[in-house]
Amino acid sequence: LLGLVWRRLILRLCLFHALLLERRHYRGLGWRRPYDFSAADFLSTVKQVMQVQKDMDDNDIDRALPGLLYVDGQCLYGGKVTHDWDRRLLVCLLGQQIMPHDATTATVDSLLPDKLSSCSMDLAQITKEIRYLTIDPDDPTLVGLTPGAAAVRQNQQIRTTLNTLKRVQMLQSSDDSDDGKPLQVALAVVQDVSR
Repeated sequence: LLGLVWRRLILRLCLFHALLLERRHYRGLGWRRPYDFSAADFLSTVKQVMQVQKDMDDNDIDRALPGLLYVDGQCLYGGKVTHDWDRRLLVCLLGQQIMPHDATTATVDSLLPDKLSSCSMDLAQITKEIRYLTIDPDDPTLVGLTPGAAAVRQNQQIRTTLNTLKRVQMLQSSDDSDDGKPLQVALAVVQDVSR
């Protein structure tokens, strides 16, 4: 159904979609505002690729990429993005994935072994193989951030947990109950997480 170059494009778009979702975990470092990218966005992008592929043969993919970059970056995904800098970033990240030219960017070619990145096998088989790869999911460089972003992310998570505990403590003190066990358990969990 799909030629080799078009399957590679679909695989690159899969990585792009995953990259967008992972950047949300870094809050203000990932996006200036929280965006709700969904599977429907990805499916719309794949449908767009399928439409373009019907009209072109495998050798014409280079001619189709700028149009796909515009439609996906400005309309399909970019239509949800309300901040100008976030939209610029999204288009830049999409361009890095579908038209890779920088060896420092995490792309399909740099993350996956040759047998997977070449897309010489079925996409379903590639999906099974990817599940067994040893890629550190907490590495911020995979989503285009500096290594220091991991520490910022951990601090944000700890701060959120501590703020939640403060609210629980305030609720508990307003109830005037003497049973402090849930709070003690929660504090113990926070101490374990912060180590």
